[in-house]
Amino acid sequence: MIENPYRYTGPLDPDKDKIICAPRSGEINKVIGGIKRGDYWSIMGPRQIGKTTFLFQLSKEISPIPCIYINFEIELKSQEAYYQMIINEIMEKVPAETVPDYKEWEKFGAEFCFYNFLKSLISRDSRQIVFMFDEIGRVSGVISFLHLWRKIFHDRNYHQELEKYTVIISGAHDLISLTYGPMSPFNISRKLVLSNLEREESENLIDIPMKALNIKFEPGIKEELISRASGHPQLLQHLCSLLVEKISTREKKEITGTDLVQAIEELFKKSGNMETLKNQIKTDEKLHHLVQNILDGEKIKYLSWQEYSQVGVGPIIEDKEKCCKLRNPLYEEYLAEIMDDLLYAPEQLQIDEQGEFITTVYCSSTPVKFDSQEQEKEFLKQLFSERVKIEIEKNGIKLSKIDLSSKEKLLLCYLAYKNYKAVNEGFSDWKSIPITYKYRVSSNLKNNSEQKPEWEIFEKALGKAGVEYFEGSEIKAWTFSIRKKLATINARDLIHSGTGKGRGYLLIGTVRFKRH
Repeated sequence: MIENPYRYTGPLDPDKDKIICAPRSGEINKVIGGIKRGDYWSIMGPRQIGKTTFLFQLSKEISPIPCIYINFEIELKSQEAYYQMIINEIMEKVPAETVPDYKEWEKFGAEFCFYNFLKSLISRDSRQIVFMFDEIGRVSGVISFLHLWRKIFHDRNYHQELEKYTVIISGAHDLISLTYGPMSPFNISRKLVLSNLEREESENLIDIPMKALNIKFEPGIKEELISRASGHPQLLQHLCSLLVEKISTREKKEITGTDLVQAIEELFKKSGNMETLKNQIKTDEKLHHLVQNILDGEKIKYLSWQEYSQVGVGPIIEDKEKCCKLRNPLYEEYLAEIMDDLLYAPEQLQIDEQGEFITTVYCSSTPVKFDSQEQEKEFLKQLFSERVKIEIEKNGIKLSKIDLSSKEKLLLCYLAYKNYKAVNEGFSDWKSIPITYKYRVSSNLKNNSEQKPEWEIFEKALGKAGVEYFEGSEIKAWTFSIRKKLATINARDLIHSGTGKGRGYLLIGTVRFKRH
């Protein structure tokens, strides 16, 4: 059994976890340069992007400068207790010539006593002390706490003894209101938003531990892994850990494409990161619609949505055109599958017995049952032919026509046929169709290729339409394009993205074939 070196829960120790701890050299050096100038810093980023690990790395790099690290996830009973905790850390880590008196909390107040303590403290062998306050948004009375440090920052101009202090705070979306804008208590700080890992850092995170374990990849699989995670440190660690577990008992230590697909499926089921993302969108109507619009290919300027780069897992980032995009393909794939099952979808048309979607596909013949596969093939050739016309109805009313490209039309016919086949196999309507890949199109082409003869005929039809070769990502792109066009006639949710085994896209509605 291989000992798995990857860790995807909790912060990393720069020494003990060196082999899997990305150095973030550029960002570390940027903050160190600011510390030398006396800058205060705000380190921001979504959860599990590596903020706490970054603080540990920074503390190591600036040694022997003493660092007072405080994680405020622990809730204390009073404001005095917070200041007492900081003082205790100072006295433990900073050799002092004198220990100032600070205990008259009731007489002078906690803030004044703490301010005087810092002002009177004379360290023995250090000209600088760096405070690192992690999860700062959880401090009781955080605004007054940061206002005190703001006063210390400004008072350095008059009291030289305060120049030795540098403050670094860290947190997620709670830092936006605390650090941005003229009325924020900590707008004096410089901001660093932790980004995804650089490509070289992602490669090293994969290569160094895998080579130590003598694990190899099938051609192209490592590139696919890097592309899917797009430098998200926690997701990359999690996937690598799952991959190591998968092959740990094999004689041949080589990671295959199937291994990666299965690891991603397991990640979607078990990742707390993904569950947080789902709950975040489930409870935030504004974010729900933003994500849906991004999935449908709409261009939305990033600036007004900057808060969503910090909130929760930070699903939204800025693309090269300064528009919103999802942080990585893993988020995109996961969200495409779960969006239709989430709350806050008022545009979704409720389908019931009185108001169901009817997709009417006209073709030259309508067999009820196929006597042979050859008969089914002939039927599919007619269905995927250029003579087929598509209309969409709701409550018996024909909706406006939509202009579909040849490949979009073929995909819609393919989805319609999957439902038709399901009905022929004994399922009375779409509601009773099992949630399996059997009745949907998947962005994993291997799933589709198992469905014969429909997928085989579909691919040949695409070839006649000029599409000689395509990938699973194009299935997504065509589906999103169709949904965007359906939205113009208030029928976006005719196509749903599915969950469970064989995730993909499902046409929801009753399918009816008529003679042309």
